[in-house]
Amino acid sequence: MEIMEIMEPLVTLLLTDYTTDKQIQSLMSYLLQVGETNNLEVLITSLASSVPKHEDTLMTIAEQLRQKGRQETLNEMARKMMLNGLDQQTIMAVTEMSKDELAQLSH
Repeated sequence: MEIMEIMEPLVTLLLTDYTTDKQIQSLMSYLLQVGETNNLEVLITSLASSVPKHEDTLMTIAEQLRQKGRQETLNEMARKMMLNGLDQQTIMAVTEMSKDELAQLSH
């Protein structure tokens, strides 16, 4: 399911004032797990501007997605550096990851 195709009914639902922030979080989590979209940040930003009442909640979700993406990128970068034989201290300096975080990646 392409999430952008259901944008209009989703906005209508959110504007009814029958949803709590917790329900919005659950709904977005579900949509992000089962739906497809090329750009999650655009989706969430569009929703936030269309539904001002839930803007803070939606922008918090967008920030969490950015952080998750950043962490996934750092993890991948650290794995590649380990595979290429860089020493642990250098990897930790570049990625700002701890020794324990690197150890988890190597398993």
